[in-house]
Amino acid sequence: MKSSDGLLAAWRQTVARAKDSPAIFDTRGEVARRFSDIEECARDFQTKIDSFAEGSVVALQIGNHKDWPSILIACLRKRLVVLPLEQSISHQQRSAALSICRASALV
Repeated sequence: MKSSDGLLAAWRQTVARAKDSPAIFDTRGEVARRFSDIEECARDFQTKIDSFAEGSVVALQIGNHKDWPSILIACLRKRLVVLPLEQSISHQQRSAALSICRASALV
């Protein structure tokens, strides 16, 4: 089933148009991910979240990591709700956010 999500539609167009182009650079200016790499990682991560029901909340606390876009795309495809968490929040704040939002997982 194709999603009507505008972000996913734009992503499909971008990958089709620029799959081998650099998408993410590291701090030294080296290519960390190409659009095709992000797509491949997203598909791989999708297999790891198959057990979550549509609408489940998945918290992401990975900071400015090169896999962030892949995980977001995979979650959107599975119709999961993404809860981004700042890395610097305390354990107590994280626990409260996970509880209040009823997160099914923390990545």
